[in-house]
Amino acid sequence: MTLKNTNIIYEMEEIFEQMHARLDQRFQQLIRQVNIHSNSMIRTPKNRDFALMFCPIKQKQLEENINHFGRLTISKSLDDVRCLTKSTSIPYVTRSISTLHQQPMKKTTIQTTSKIENNNNNNINNNNNDHYRIIGKHGRQKGQFNNPQDVLIITNPTRTLLVSDTINQNVQLFSLDTGVCTGRFLSPTNSKTVTLRRPIGLSNTSNNSSICFVADYDQHWISTWNIDENENGKLLKKFGQHSLLGPKGLCISNQSQRIVVADNKANCICLFDSSGLFLHRFGTRGSELHELAGPHYVKFTEPDNDRNIIVTDFYNNCVKIFDIERHGQFVTSFGSAGTKNGLFQAPTGLAIDYERGYIFISDWGNNRIQVFDRQGSFIRIIELSTSDMLYGPQGLDYEPTTHTLAIANSGKHCVDLIHIV
Repeated sequence: MTLKNTNIIYEMEEIFEQMHARLDQRFQQLIRQVNIHSNSMIRTPKNRDFALMFCPIKQKQLEENINHFGRLTISKSLDDVRCLTKSTSIPYVTRSISTLHQQPMKKTTIQTTSKIENNNNNNINNNNNDHYRIIGKHGRQKGQFNNPQDVLIITNPTRTLLVSDTINQNVQLFSLDTGVCTGRFLSPTNSKTVTLRRPIGLSNTSNNSSICFVADYDQHWISTWNIDENENGKLLKKFGQHSLLGPKGLCISNQSQRIVVADNKANCICLFDSSGLFLHRFGTRGSELHELAGPHYVKFTEPDNDRNIIVTDFYNNCVKIFDIERHGQFVTSFGSAGTKNGLFQAPTGLAIDYERGYIFISDWGNNRIQVFDRQGSFIRIIELSTSDMLYGPQGLDYEPTTHTLAIANSGKHCVDLIHIV
């Protein structure tokens, strides 16, 4: 893909994300107006006996149509950009200049049985033998999501799941065992501005799991939060305001406590010390092996060695590894554009099972999670059942004790917890 085409596609993604947010806000306004006037009657001056009633609209259907508006899947050139619309009642529409040939894929599908709804309006699978559970649904209330982007599992002192609720501008905490929302990140009482404007990436340190780091894309900084005994987050500090343009994923070294941030908008990787002091950056925009185009998430390849990092390269449709001890020297990569096993259409989230050597990658455009070994060789595909399918999966996290993979299922406005056998 040429640099010119990459620039255009990047601008298109930014425009569609802004349109999605504006449409969502307008939709909520329309719903409120309909509710206010639902019992009123409109009479025309010419015919006072003729009345019009505001009838209830199909809220869920309209909401799904708006949420799925403008979904793009990117191929190798601008001659193959497809605009997709998908809902329960509107057929899957594809408009393209050239038709993308879909190759059949052999998929490993994880099935489930029944689900129940708890008092917190979360869909929870209540069978301990089932392979996955679902937490949350679309909404603006506590325990609900609007385009979740990343997940973080902490197990000390309690087993807790953190979710960056992007459009709702918050981070929510859930019990990993019950799925009940236990807390949120709260703005300081004297704050007159939005503390979290577009929270995306989440991370913490191994030596202090009560401290959480949040990448705020729109405010161009990383904020640190302390999780108190009531499981609410209290803002501690912010850093990176003068170094970052649009941070998404981040991770923290267990060895040196250095903080690594994928600056999506600047197409580079930024490094900070444990106090938040900027150290250096590497990476430039492009399609060469040593370049990046929309990096999303980042992890260390080894838990106790902060030399190599693995990065999902969104627009280049691959995953790359860099040596940060050599100022970002390119090491290797795997994957390319496509729909077959081992190929990507815009990879996003990533997680690693360090004990078994599994690398989990969110294949955003293909609506699936792929599993690779340490050498980048394809192992299998993880999918949910048809009714609970993935739609634009984003951030991932993995908890090794229970072999639990958490998925930010952004298009479905929920989090999926999968037991990896």
